[in-house]
Amino acid sequence: MIWYKLDSKEGHQRISGRQKVLQPFQVQWFVITAALFMLFFAGCMRTKITELRLNSKNPLVIRFQLDGINTPKMSNRARLTLRSYALETLADHNRLAAANQLHNRIKQNRTDPDLIYTFAELAYIEGVRQEHDHPLLAAELFAASTLYSYIYLFDPQLDLARNPYDPQFRDICLFYNGSLEKLLRLIGQNHSFMLDPSQDYVIKTVANDWNISVKVRTGKWRIEDIEQFRFAADYEIKGLHSEYRQHGLGVPLIACRKHDVTESPLSQFYPSSMSLPVTALLRPNIRAIMEGNQDELHAELEFFDPLESEKTLIEGRLVPLESDLTTPLAYFLSSPVYLVVGTVGVFDPASLLETLPGHNRPAIGLYMAQPYDPNKIPVILIHGLFSSPMTWVEMVNTLRSDPEIRDKYQFWFYLYPSGQPFWVSAAHLRSELKTIRDKIDPHHAEPALDRMVLVGHSMGGLIAHLQAVDSDNEIWKLVSHTPFDTLRGDEATRQAVGDWFFFEANPSVKHVVTIATPFRGSKFSNNATQWLVRSTSKMPKQLTGVLRTFSLEHRDQINNHSLLDIENGIESLSPDSPFFEIIQRFPRAPWVQYHNVVGETKPNYPTFGLKIPQSDGVVRRNSAEADWAESRVIIPSTHTKVHTHPEAIFEVRRILLDSLDETQYRSKTQAVPQPHQRTPYHTHPLHRQTVPPLHTPQQTVPPLHTPQRQGQPEPMRQVAVPQMLTPYFQMRNQVEM
Repeated sequence: MIWYKLDSKEGHQRISGRQKVLQPFQVQWFVITAALFMLFFAGCMRTKITELRLNSKNPLVIRFQLDGINTPKMSNRARLTLRSYALETLADHNRLAAANQLHNRIKQNRTDPDLIYTFAELAYIEGVRQEHDHPLLAAELFAASTLYSYIYLFDPQLDLARNPYDPQFRDICLFYNGSLEKLLRLIGQNHSFMLDPSQDYVIKTVANDWNISVKVRTGKWRIEDIEQFRFAADYEIKGLHSEYRQHGLGVPLIACRKHDVTESPLSQFYPSSMSLPVTALLRPNIRAIMEGNQDELHAELEFFDPLESEKTLIEGRLVPLESDLTTPLAYFLSSPVYLVVGTVGVFDPASLLETLPGHNRPAIGLYMAQPYDPNKIPVILIHGLFSSPMTWVEMVNTLRSDPEIRDKYQFWFYLYPSGQPFWVSAAHLRSELKTIRDKIDPHHAEPALDRMVLVGHSMGGLIAHLQAVDSDNEIWKLVSHTPFDTLRGDEATRQAVGDWFFFEANPSVKHVVTIATPFRGSKFSNNATQWLVRSTSKMPKQLTGVLRTFSLEHRDQINNHSLLDIENGIESLSPDSPFFEIIQRFPRAPWVQYHNVVGETKPNYPTFGLKIPQSDGVVRRNSAEADWAESRVIIPSTHTKVHTHPEAIFEVRRILLDSLDETQYRSKTQAVPQPHQRTPYHTHPLHRQTVPPLHTPQQTVPPLHTPQRQGQPEPMRQVAVPQMLTPYFQMRNQVEM
């Protein structure tokens, strides 16, 4: 706390830190408590979750021994074809010459898929052998493999001969994807590349030159917005339970967006490290090949946003795109900024309030995780103490795997210094929400912005809750009996305090989800932890200066300094904080639905028969329970992991799907999975405790799609496309546990 004392010589009050003398046994206890404090909250901080692989993940490497150690191995099917044309021996000694011989055979017989497959395989394998010493030759070979794999898949002359149930069919898809990836690597610098849409590109093959144009087919971005493309296969994911990928055609990429320093309305809400999932697809004009028209040899290198497009139409067939939703998200949230901001936000919150170099805003504020879409509802995720937006990667990764959530929602993050009192951060978020609405939709013409969902973990839940309630005069009555409007003094100081203590519910917020939120404070805010933070943290002058000035100017009107004495986030969470006396009394907005997720864990130490209060290890259950919530679930998890628990993510998914208006936000033409009857939360077998029913959702919810583990058979999903490609191009989510 900060205590005020009268300096008789100067005739006014000054502020000084309370110096508490600790006895030896108290010092030992404080050190132990401080260590436990850091240990508990270390879980809120995340380590880097993407790491560059030594070798790119490529299914063809193991299959054909392309690791550079062993001699490349052709498939048995390719050998059979080569043997039938008396080319097997030649291929063993000179694959390039054998490939040329095969190409001549293809000119004579374009209806034999085995010839085309074998040529694509030889071209790819030889390209891998040549890429280091002869990159131009390798580029020709990869281009040839890409083009002829495409012909195998989509040439109408092969419709009757092509067998989509043959494993060779999936192999040719891998050759297409792998060859295109290798080709793009040769354009750039192995791990990344960039394209200039104004520049003409030419691909040389063994027979022809192809003119290439670059197009963005889907997505709220332009090629000019991208600083570089990186290959998703180059990165290994660490610390995530699930990785969501879809099999199909194309190369999954990470599009690293340029830092936008323009004055566009959205520029300040795009983080400089924003990375987007992209799929690259090469679409050649195969009719020019069939007709032998040398003047029309053209191909388009197309880019798709898998958050918007799962499939594309190729030669009259609806084909799924190969995509990776997890790696670009993990790469984005593995930015060095997010690795340290959780700790910095507690011990040096002032640094987050400073304007970033090259930016026109401080580090704190709202950030969009994807380009803004006026038709999608914002889900705003608010982290907790000692944390950062990185803490949400597990939840966002899982939620975005649901096609309907991808189609109807967009995810934003709120970054704030958790070292300052939560009501100060709540006031800043209130201002950020107003600013973003005024900039991107000043006339309130976009209905999706009036259906916002706030999800907060721990302290973040308190910040979210304060966006959906009215303060009335409840907070100010704790400080003074003098009407606030009658106070005079420094206008900026008065405005700041007014923003903290007087507010109304945001009419654009429709759902608030609080996870492990201490509505009655936490015992982890005690003398030891408060002393630790006060002794080591540097509070921003914007906060301490306001408190000092306001207290001095209105010392005669202030009856109780207890609330104004709180100047850091740890102290604001104390169960003794006067704020928690009134938070239960705040009038709640009738248009908002409140949802409550509570963590609970059993002690992992001997209790010797003592009754241990129910808690998640940091917040007691009776503090985390919101009596006013319309739904509540009890999650068997610790405080720092409850928001990453599958049951918590399932509950947030249920809330998002239930909140969709059937007539406006759910597409009538979209195929919705067969619904099942959801078990009310208080009797759900997943929940360990039985609690009084608060709310039983009336709607049914589509079952959460749980992808299969690698190595297990995956169920085939029916796709209403009566094409020959359908059986092998099934949309799947691959999960690695």
